[in-house]
Amino acid sequence: MKRRHLSIILCVPLALALARAGQLPRDKALAPPGPIEASRLLPDLNTPCSVYAEGEASRMALLITDPDSRWLPLVHGLKAIGVPIQVVRDLASALKHRVVLVYPNLSPAALYEVPDFVEGGGTLIVLGEFHRLFRPLLGVEGGQLAHRRKLDFDPAGIGYIGLVDPAERHLRLGLSEESSLSGLGWTRLAPGAERLASYEDGSAAIVRQHKGLGRTYVFGFNVPTILYRGQSGRDEWFARAYANDFEPTGDVFLRLLARIYTEANPAAVTLGTVPQGKPLAMLVTHDVDFMKSVGYSSTFAEFERSLGIPATYFLQTKYVKDYEDAAFFDARAMATMQKIAAMGHEVASHSVCHTPVFASLPLGDGLERFPDYHPFVQDRARTTGASIFGELRVSKYLIESMLPDRPVVAFRPGYLANPVALPQALQACGYRYVSSLTAANVLTHFPYQQNRDRRGAQELPIYEFPVTMSDIDVGDFTLRLPAAQALAEKIARYGGAYVLLIHPNNLEDKLRFEQSFVKPWVGRAWFGTLGGFGQWWEARDRAGVDVSLSPEAATIRLTLPLPIADLPLCVPPEWTEPRISQGSATSLEPGAVLVSAPKGIVTISMKRP
Repeated sequence: MKRRHLSIILCVPLALALARAGQLPRDKALAPPGPIEASRLLPDLNTPCSVYAEGEASRMALLITDPDSRWLPLVHGLKAIGVPIQVVRDLASALKHRVVLVYPNLSPAALYEVPDFVEGGGTLIVLGEFHRLFRPLLGVEGGQLAHRRKLDFDPAGIGYIGLVDPAERHLRLGLSEESSLSGLGWTRLAPGAERLASYEDGSAAIVRQHKGLGRTYVFGFNVPTILYRGQSGRDEWFARAYANDFEPTGDVFLRLLARIYTEANPAAVTLGTVPQGKPLAMLVTHDVDFMKSVGYSSTFAEFERSLGIPATYFLQTKYVKDYEDAAFFDARAMATMQKIAAMGHEVASHSVCHTPVFASLPLGDGLERFPDYHPFVQDRARTTGASIFGELRVSKYLIESMLPDRPVVAFRPGYLANPVALPQALQACGYRYVSSLTAANVLTHFPYQQNRDRRGAQELPIYEFPVTMSDIDVGDFTLRLPAAQALAEKIARYGGAYVLLIHPNNLEDKLRFEQSFVKPWVGRAWFGTLGGFGQWWEARDRAGVDVSLSPEAATIRLTLPLPIADLPLCVPPEWTEPRISQGSATSLEPGAVLVSAPKGIVTISMKRP
C-alpha cells in the first residue's frame, strides 16, 4: 500500500524501547482529550420483513416464504439497481402486483392461483425451489442438481439484457468441484420456452416461458447467495480478480431482474443510479498514510480544484512514531488539511495507526480517547494497544477537532483490511459511508447497504462504496491508464460508480495518471466526494416509488425520507410533460426525468398517449 523507507526500519528498536517504557511521544496540543461520548453497538436483531412491507401494487412484489432465509442481500441489490420493491409474506398480497419474485421456495399451495395469475398477464420469477407440478408452467423438464462452475448467457439472454463485454456474458460460479455453486440444470424445455443462460454442461440455467398473456422466469441457482457472498466480501468462488478489473457478476443478475420488471409492468418507474442522469459517478479518493503524502496532497488538491472536481482525502491521524512511519499528524499536517478542506475537498478517516492487522484487532470497549489511546505497530504482524473502536473513534475525533464544521462521515481502513465487526463499529462511532472493499471483490460496481458482521441478516445504516481502480502494488501507475479508461467505459454503460484510489506519495506517475485519466470525463461523468455521493445515494436508497395509471396520465408518488437533488427517474419513453407538487421535475430525454424535491411525499403527473 505504501513505500517503505530504511529510516523507518532503523527506528524500530528505539520505538520499541519507548513503547515498553510507556514514553511514546504524544502531542496533547493536537486536541483536548476526547471523544467524551462512548460508542455502543446496536442490539443484534435480524431485520424483519415488515421493514419493507410498505408500497403499492406498481412495485415488484418479493414473496419471502421463509423469513429466516438470506433475503436481505436481494433487497439491497434491487434497491441499488433502482427497482422499487414491496416484501410480502402471503401469496394473495403478492398476486395483486404485476411482477412477483418468489424466494426461497414456491409451495404446492400456490398451484391453484399462480397459473391464472400468469395467464392473465402477470410475470412470475422463481429464484429458489419449486414443486415438480410447476414444471409445465415454468417450461422445464429433466432437472439435475450438480455443482456448477460456469454460466454463459445464450443469445436470447445477451440481447435481452444488452450484454456487451465478455465478462458480462460469461460468469464464474466456482473454482472447483468443492468450491462451486450448487445449481439445477434442465435438459428439456417445453415448446415455446427459451433459455437465457446455460451451465458448462449445456443444461439450461435460466429459462423464460410465455404462458397466456404473461411470462415466467426460473433460475436454477441461488441468486441471493451470489449477491450475499459479493456484498459480504466472501466471493472467493466467483471473482476472477481482486481489484482493478471488471467483475459485473452481481450487476448482471440485478440488471436482468430490472429488465424483467420494466418490461412486464406498464407502471414501472425505476430510480437512476447517477446524479444528474450522467452515465458514470466518479469519485477521486486519496489515502494520505505516509509522511510525504501530506505535503504532496496540496498539489493534487490544487489540480482537482482547477477542474472543479471535489475529492476525498482519507487522512491517517498518525501521532505515534512506529514501524510504519514517523508521527506526521502534527500542526503542519493540520494546516495542510485545513487548506485542502477550504478548497471544497472532503477530509475523511483512514484510521490512527494504519496497522496491517486491522482485521484481527479486538473490538475495544468504545471508550478509547485521545491522548491515552496509543496504538503501536511493531511490524507487519504485530500491533499493540490498538482496537477497532480506537482506530475509528480517535481518528474521527482528531479530524473533527481540526475541522469543527466538517463532520467526518466516511472511513477507509488501511490495507483495505476488514474486520467482520467493522459495519456495526462504524455505525456505533457515527460514520455513515465506508470504502473498504474492491468492486471486483464484491461483484458489483454499485454502492450498497451493509449488514452486521456481513452476515446478511441485520441491515445497518452504513453504505459501502467499493474501490474500482487503485495504485496498490504497481510500479509506474501511468501504465494502467488504458485499462483504467476501458474499465470506466464498461461501467458507464449501465450507470455504475467508479471509485479511484491514489496514494499521493509522489508528484510523478501518480499525478500524471490522475491528470490524464480524469480530464476526458470532466463534463461527461458526475464527480463528487465520497461523503457527498454517499448522502445522495442514501437519500435515493431510502426513497419509495409508487405509480398509478389513468387512460390519460401517470401519477408517480415519491416518498422521500430525506431531501434529494438531481435524482433521475427512468419512466416509459412515451410519458411526457412532468408536473411536480413540490420541487422541480424536468425531462432529460425520452424515458428520463430529473427530480429535485424536499423531504416528504411528492407527486409527479405525466401525460400518457
